[in-house]
Parts: sequence; C-alpha cells; structure tokens
Amino acid sequence: MIEREPSGFIENEERRDALYYVVVGIAFLILLTKLVYLQVIKGDEYVERADRHRTREYRLPAQRGVIYDRDGEILAENRPSYNLFFHPKMLASPERLTFLEKACEEFDLDFDVAKRRLENSRDLRPVKIKTDISRDDLAKIETKAMVYGPGYPLEIEIETARVYPHGDVTAHIVGYMDEIDPGRLQRDKYEDYRPGDLVGKTGIEEYYEEELAGRFGKRIMEVNARGVPLRELSLEPGVSGRNLVLNLDVTLMTAARRAIGTAAGAVVVMDPRDGAVLASYSSPNFAPEMFLRPIPHDVWNAINNNERKPLYNKFLTGQYPPGSTFKAITALAGLESGVIKPGDTEYCPGKWRFGGRDFRCHSSRGHGYVNLQSALVHSCDVYFYKKGYEMGIDLLAEYGKAMGYGVPTGIDLGGEYRGVMPNKEWKSEKLKERWLPGDTLSASIGQGYDLATPLQVAVSYAAIANGGTVFQPRVVHRIENQDGSAMQEVDAPVLRKLPFKKRNLDLVTRGLIGVVNDPGGTGRNARLKGHLVAGKTGTSQVRAIAAVRKHISQLPYKARDHAWFAAFAPAGDPEIVVVVLAEHSGHGGVVAAPIAQQVLTVFFRERAKNLKRQKALEGAPSLAAR
Repeated sequence: MIEREPSGFIENEERRDALYYVVVGIAFLILLTKLVYLQVIKGDEYVERADRHRTREYRLPAQRGVIYDRDGEILAENRPSYNLFFHPKMLASPERLTFLEKACEEFDLDFDVAKRRLENSRDLRPVKIKTDISRDDLAKIETKAMVYGPGYPLEIEIETARVYPHGDVTAHIVGYMDEIDPGRLQRDKYEDYRPGDLVGKTGIEEYYEEELAGRFGKRIMEVNARGVPLRELSLEPGVSGRNLVLNLDVTLMTAARRAIGTAAGAVVVMDPRDGAVLASYSSPNFAPEMFLRPIPHDVWNAINNNERKPLYNKFLTGQYPPGSTFKAITALAGLESGVIKPGDTEYCPGKWRFGGRDFRCHSSRGHGYVNLQSALVHSCDVYFYKKGYEMGIDLLAEYGKAMGYGVPTGIDLGGEYRGVMPNKEWKSEKLKERWLPGDTLSASIGQGYDLATPLQVAVSYAAIANGGTVFQPRVVHRIENQDGSAMQEVDAPVLRKLPFKKRNLDLVTRGLIGVVNDPGGTGRNARLKGHLVAGKTGTSQVRAIAAVRKHISQLPYKARDHAWFAAFAPAGDPEIVVVVLAEHSGHGGVVAAPIAQQVLTVFFRERAKNLKRQKALEGAPSLAAR
C-alpha cells in the first residue's frame, strides 16, 4: 500500500518554491535594472570617469610668431613660462570650488579671478590660475601631487610669454596680450583657447592674432593609478604661428618718443609713395608686459584716471579739430571749384564781422591784403573764412571726404575712429539742428565740428605729397613662415585718386613750402639744411579765440590749444610725411614743428648712412675677384 504525503505539505513546498523563484526574479530584475542604469543610462559618464583616470590630455603650446621692424629688429618675441593650471574634470562637481579655494589660499592667488575663469571654462577645460610660477611653488606643487595621489587636479604647463624689447616705444602700435575675455571664449574662432590664456588685445597683436597664434597641439597619454604616464595614445603636433615684418622703423619710433618728450599726443610717419607706416607713436606710453598677469586694482585705477590717458592710442583713436592743417584742403577745394584764384586777394584786419559776431584771426593785428600763397604762409584765418563761406559746407565736405576726413583709413589695426567731416545733413541727423553759415566759417579752418585723427591728417598730406593718390596705410609689410621664407607681401592698396588737377596740387604745395621756408612762415621751426620741407602748422582751439589772449601758462591744462604740424620732404620728390599732434601744448609752429624737424633730421641722417653703406658694399671687390 502506497502512502501519500498530506496535500498540505505539498502545497507548502510549492509555495516555498514559488517564493524562491519570485525572490530570485526580483533580484535578477534589480540586477538587470542596475546594469541598464550603469551601462546605458550612466554608461557614458562612467566611461568618461574611467578614461579621466586612465588617460590624460596635454595641450602642446604653439610657438607664437615673432614681430620684426623693417630692418629685422625684434619688436615682439617669446620666452618660456611655467604656468599653473587647474583641471576641473579631475574632481566631482561639488568638490571643485572647495579645492580651488584652498589652492588659491595656499598659493596666494585671487580666488575670485580663478572662480570666474572656471565659470567661463568651455566644456570644463583646464583653467590657468597662475602665470610664471616660482621654483618654490613648483616644488610645493610636486610635493602635494605625491601626497594627494592619482588624479591631482593641479598641473604645471610650459607655455610661452611675450617679450617686447622696445616695449614702451612700440606699445600702442604693436599692442599687447591680455587674458582672453568670456565673450571671445564662446566664439568658434577661439574654440581652442582656455580661460586664462593670453590673446592679442590691441594693435598688431590683436589684428593679426590668427596669423601670429598658430594652432595648439594635443598629446593623449595613458596613465597608471598614480597618474604616471605609461604610453602615448595619440599626438597632434602644434602649428607655429607666422612671423610678421612691419613697415615700422624702430629708429624713427625712438626719435618720435625723444622729440615729443613729456607732451601728450602723437607722431605719425608715412612713406607717401606707397602708404607704408614708418612710425606711429602715442604719448604717454605704457609697458605692454604689465598685461601678462592680473593688474592690481590700485594700479589699474591710477592708469585709467590719468588725464593724459596712456592707454589711449592717440594716432588712431584720438579725434581733434585739425585746425589750420585743414586749410590746405580748403585751398584745394577752392581752387578746384573756382572760388579761389591764385592772384586774388582778401583783406584781413584781424577779424571778420559776420552774422553779428566777430570771427577772429589768430593774428589780432591782421595780415593786410593776402592771396592764396601768403594766406597759407601766414595761416590767415580771415582769408579762409571768406573762401569757405563762398564755397559752402556741402562742397567743402565733399572734397574733405575725398581727402579722407570723416572716413576710416582702413589701416591694419583695430579700433580706428572715423573722425567727422560735417555738412548740413550730418548736423541735422546727429544734432537735430539746422546748419548755420557761421558753422561753415569754423569748418573752413578746421574748427567747429571738424574732427580728425593724426593718421587721417597723415593720409591726406601723403596724397598731396605724391600728386593725388590716397593709399590705404599699412603697418605690416610681409607675413613669413617660422623659417623666414616669405608667404605673403602686404601691399597698401590705392583707395582713390584725388579729384584735383595737378596745377592746383602744385599751387598748394608751393604754399606749404613757403610755410616752412619763407620769411615769417609759421612753420619755420621745421626747416632743414639740405632738404626742402613743405608743411602746415595748426593751432586747434579748445575754446573760441578771445579778444584778449592769455599766455598758455595762465590757462588750465584742458583749456590750452592743441599744436599740429603736418609736413613732407623733400618737397620736390617726397619720401616721408610727418604729422605731429601735441595735446594742450600751444601753437603748432612753436611746439609741433620742432618735433617734426627732429624726426625729419633722424630720417635723412639714417638714409644717408644707408646710402653710404650700400655704396661701400657695391664698391667692395667680390670674393671671386679676390
């Protein structure tokens, strides 16, 4: 007889088996869910985290291009710099700021600056937190890395820092490098840059950033658990930047600085034959290296509050009434329009009563009867008041713009100001006012609403000197590869031809020669022995000419006149144009003309040396003949 187990026992066993399978199923489901979460949902994050500790990416610096003057003198070059970087990806998000704050405290860094750079970091790229670290800091960081172990988020990278051998002389035109700003970091053009990186901020350094900077390289290394590199996984070499050879002559730049001395202002030197900028100096200057690291607030405030504005690029962005230098343009416009005839005279008693007010001449005694030649030589305001009024502002402005006033020159430097060549439409749009006849009188002598940069005045006088061609001024002459092989010649394009007949240009040139060389000429302080100089003085009034004039020493600095002088030489076959603007310094003939004379003297002295050297080389016997 077969015994059967009680049915209750079987049911309990089946229940236990079912429970077992349910528990196993739930555990398997939990495991499967966890695997899906780890491999699918969080897979990329953990792979990235594993790679972060398995590999390390090193950015390879690109050698920035060197900048030379026309004779091969170095104006900007490179030196090695040991910089401290923070790698935010090496830490979890909550730990980053805490670690960074402790590091800044330990290495005496500005936490706010470092924090701002971290916030601006694109894709959490490494952030530079200190430039040019000391040997002591280097040893401290290496010790900390050993104690910390794998994944230490501070690292030293060797980069290049900029050196400017003629720094303060060339600061405004060569420019300087500074920390890249958040706005640029977001642009595709700067996608390889990191917070704290240096980038060209002004001058040639900024305008030719792409050519100078080259392209960063990248090396990816496999590392062990201690962060020690084991092997190279990939290498993408950096591409060096290109060198620039400028039209600048550092000898002339130095001469300009010496000549202008302590006066605030600018000196521009151009070759009228091709638009090459031989020198552009702005005073006072500054040391460009100071921007390679954060500037203390008190130093920055002192620079910004300086009324002479050392950071202000006066030859490019300084806008001043051109004063009597503009009379050459009024003369050309009058000749071309027929308003001025060379032999006709006007009487100057020292003022012209017009519209119920006195428009005064700079000579209170007057000049008597003057024609075009004598009006230019003695800079008679009354003569040009009358001729400008006969012409009308719209015609005068049309010729002024043809000369380059109120129009950007297109120079290869950023931030150029366009100046103002006013007319009826301009005043109506800008000031919502009607043009008055008295406005025309002021404009005809370069006053009133007229504004020009020293560079614009130089471009206009270069066009007079060369017979009527307006060149686009150029600072860079040639772009080269690192090995010195030429890549690209940078020519100054012709912008336009002046709408003046040759005889009219010759008549004005004759007047400008008289300004410097005739007895009583206002520019006689610019005379040169052996070289015929043509030029025009200008005294740009900051306020209206008073009936009773005060000596400059009795006036506040800001109430003093600006001194101008524009010249070219040799007058028969010009090779050089010099324009000087001395802020709040007095009369052009007294202050600016001697500055131009000093620059001209150095130019012709150096030219004579070069010619002598060239003849000596040509006369030396060749090696074959020896």
